[in-house]
Amino acid sequence: MTGGGQMVRFVMQIAMNMILARLLTPDEFGVVAMVTSLMAVTMVIKDMGLTTAAIQREEMNHALASNLFWVSTGFITVIVLALIGLSPLLASWFGRPEVFPIGIWIAISYWPFGVFSQHRAILTRQMQFGRIALVEIISFGFAVTVGIIAAMMGASYWALVFYYLVQGFGIGIGFWIASGWMPGWIHRGANIRPLLNFGGNSAAYNLVSYLSRNLDQILIGKYIGAASLGFYERAFRLVIQPMSQVQQPLTNVALPALSRLQHEPERYRHYYRRAVTLMALLVAPPVTLSVIMAPELIYVALGPGWQHTATLFAILGITAIVTPFSYSVPWLLYSQDRTREILKMGLISSTITVAGIIIGLQWGTTGVAWGISLSAVTVRIPFMFWYAGRRGHVRTFDILKLLPFPLGLSVIVAVVCFLYRSYWTMGQQVAELLGVVEKAVFTANLVDLLTSALLSGTAVSLFVFFTPRGRNAVKEGRKLIRSLTSNG
Repeated sequence: MTGGGQMVRFVMQIAMNMILARLLTPDEFGVVAMVTSLMAVTMVIKDMGLTTAAIQREEMNHALASNLFWVSTGFITVIVLALIGLSPLLASWFGRPEVFPIGIWIAISYWPFGVFSQHRAILTRQMQFGRIALVEIISFGFAVTVGIIAAMMGASYWALVFYYLVQGFGIGIGFWIASGWMPGWIHRGANIRPLLNFGGNSAAYNLVSYLSRNLDQILIGKYIGAASLGFYERAFRLVIQPMSQVQQPLTNVALPALSRLQHEPERYRHYYRRAVTLMALLVAPPVTLSVIMAPELIYVALGPGWQHTATLFAILGITAIVTPFSYSVPWLLYSQDRTREILKMGLISSTITVAGIIIGLQWGTTGVAWGISLSAVTVRIPFMFWYAGRRGHVRTFDILKLLPFPLGLSVIVAVVCFLYRSYWTMGQQVAELLGVVEKAVFTANLVDLLTSALLSGTAVSLFVFFTPRGRNAVKEGRKLIRSLTSNG
């Protein structure tokens, strides 16, 4: 159910992107992104890190969970009220009056995520990943439907606001129903101080990381404009969304599993290697394909008028090839209760990202994209590997040993796609043969995209199944997938 659920959600995301990009303008996407680039920080501090603390803790009872619920509810309520009060200031800062009402409703849409965060933590601790997936699919599907209908009716950027509102309240209420858990009153005897310390470091790390990752959109919206931000935001979303379909369910499984293996170093290392290899195997080849075939992909996904997004997508996608490995670093620190270290790591790695953004800003959105990618590949991600591997069950060399295989697959995909684009593109010929003159460009791009995917997929499959390293990766991946789905 979990894997299938992620696939269903991914398909719905693709459909939403394709439809809304043809109904809304870059400026309309950009004005909403002005709000979410700042306010979406609520999503990473919504519960003060107490969800992660509850998942990592070996034992949890009703009294502790209830206390965490009330702390999270109070915290998210204060944050939402503060964001509502901040909305007119944001409108003035960006110079767009419509940011004021958008900000109010976007802030409200984040409230359920904090209130019902412990309900999700309970489902995660119980390994009820199927229920989590079902709630997310239903809520997301309903939100997408409402957003698309609103856009078709001419609601402009309000279509995106409706999408956020429906998704937020749908997921929150869904987790409440799926968990079947009702919090009690505050229990004085249930000491949550250790969890607050853990969660505080976790929330601080998430906050610092988020601000550094979204400073690009904030500065683009302020100094370049909403339309440019719309192009950039769509590129960023298209890079992040496919990876999240793999990263999030694996994190849901890997974090509690590694936390329970923290006293068994050998099993811990083996599980980590298996999880990271699977994530890299699922992400690196398709991301490489997307980077090389970016013009075709963006035309199919967003339609005409979004060509600049293809350039930004290709540049940002370079980082995405190795991002699965950086995603796994917090697993190590959280599962070993090294939250003080994760905050320090976050401060340093965020400083590196911010430097890349500021340096690149003078060359516009393209410069920002290059600043992020180059700083990540050459400095930030290598630093994270070194920092996390200084001590603990998984050392830096253990992480580095995992890199060659997925990167080798990426090279195979890149070579196949380059050769196809250079010598054998057949999309235009097929479009003309079918006689679809008015749709020839879309058809040509779609045919080239699918053909390159088929050819590179075949080459990767041959390499995987005819090399010992590849066969072992598939074997280990199947074991992990079974463990993931058996509890769904």
